Amino acid sequence: MRLMLALSAWCWRVHSNGDAMQVLEKGPDPKGCKELRCRGYGLGETAGCGALLLVSPKDVMSQTSRDMDGGSDTSYYFVCPVCRARTYVPYNVFSNSRY
Repeated sequence: MRLMLALSAWCWRVHSNGDAMQVLEKGPDPKGCKELRCRGYGLGETAGCGALLLVSPKDVMSQTSRDMDGGSDTSYYFVCPVCRARTYVPYNVFSNSRY
């Protein structure tokens, strides 16, 4: 109990002096993630809700379609957790390019 009161008093002093908050434990590093906006691009999809999402490479799914000549085309997308719309992204969205 004394420790809790001492910490509370110390926290009040620190924050009342305008000092910055201290990090007690770092969380997971979001490296490899990108902030992407839900746009809902795609045939038959909603317009999207515009939510700003932290998307990781494992959130991106692929869909391959084949044409009548035997060729194929692969599309990459993520599904918005808010409105469930698909937002299509370039294949290199997580590379160092400017996408």
